[in-house]
Amino acid sequence: ELLRDVETLKGKLQDFDRRLPKRQELGGFLRDISASLSHENLSNQAIEPGKPTQEDLLLTLPIVLKFRGSYASVARFLERIDRLERLTRVQKLSVVPAPSDDLLDVTVQMNIYFIES
Repeated sequence: ELLRDVETLKGKLQDFDRRLPKRQELGGFLRDISASLSHENLSNQAIEPGKPTQEDLLLTLPIVLKFRGSYASVARFLERIDRLERLTRVQKLSVVPAPSDDLLDVTVQMNIYFIES
């Protein structure tokens, strides 16, 4: 029974390693975000990575996303962020009506996390 528990814990640890990579791996994450933005037909896209900072046992990389879209598209994109494999946290969300049309201008300030290899 103890061996079975150890194997179960090893499996959970492997999954955790995917959510919290050992290195920054920013390129793949940015491609995923960009693909999600495009999939939801969000326009005026801007992705601005910040500078990594050390926090206790892990490194934090802030990223600012800016885009414009309909309420439904914005909601679907935010749901996609929530379902990402990578450990992320939205720090701030700003949604304001766009100057024209029935669209929204959105700014998402989020963090991704990684550990040094």
